[in-house]
Amino acid sequence: MANHFEPRITIDPFSILVVNSRGDLKRVYCPFLARCMIPKDELIKNQIYSVEMVKTELSEEIFYIIRGKVYSHHRFVLVL
Repeated sequence: MANHFEPRITIDPFSILVVNSRGDLKRVYCPFLARCMIPKDELIKNQIYSVEMVKTELSEEIFYIIRGKVYSHHRFVLVL
């Protein structure tokens, strides 16, 4: 009998799960801080922004809501 695993994504718009450098899983709640690494529009490189909310699209990509605008999480690193 083959095992069948179906991945499931659970979205929480007010937190994210992160794995720290020691491999510990930690939930980080909004608002949290993120440093911009790839500037866009009014985002400035190395500026720290407050993430108000987290969302995802059907593509399963994660987005941060900052100052009411939507940005891909790939543009940022977390400030923990």
